[in-house]
Amino acid sequence: MKQSLRGGIALAFILAVLVAPVFLWPQAAPVVPRATATLGLVVIFAGLGVFGLVWSVLQIVRGARTRRWTATQGTIIRDGLEEVLAPYSGRSGGRRSWYRAVISYAFVVGDKPWTGHRVEVSDTTDDRYSLRQAQARFERYPNGTSVNVYFDPLEPSQCVLVPGIPWRKGLWGMGVAAGAIALGLWFLVSLKR
Repeated sequence: MKQSLRGGIALAFILAVLVAPVFLWPQAAPVVPRATATLGLVVIFAGLGVFGLVWSVLQIVRGARTRRWTATQGTIIRDGLEEVLAPYSGRSGGRRSWYRAVISYAFVVGDKPWTGHRVEVSDTTDDRYSLRQAQARFERYPNGTSVNVYFDPLEPSQCVLVPGIPWRKGLWGMGVAAGAIALGLWFLVSLKR
């Protein structure tokens, strides 16, 4: 899901770069009529907004489903920090260190052993935190600790340690989506002037 979100953002950025000269330098780029360019921005921002809204609602629905999952006892089998270097466009440029809290746990359903890696339903391998945030996250789950594991009885590989709705990520996504939709509507209103 995050890959498609990144792809959508990249596409929107490329299209915005192609359309921006019409607004910033109208005398230098008369190739695309202003109305066509504005309509393009409406489509880009409204489309991204709708995509983000759907993604956020899906996160909330997935989180709500975890409340009905079966609980069992599990054990933390691996924890630690993993450094992730990412491009950084700040004053220093170069790369910036982000961190992942790596948390794995083992549990048994019937006679079959399973391993899980998600704390919340919205966790992905792309999640990045500051060093302090990552340390705080994995210190809650020390190696060897007994934990409750919530799993989908039809598919035990779908499991979490914290069931429920990921409000922080869901609401943040909805806010960004609403902002993109509002920007698209603003461009639409400016088109009619």
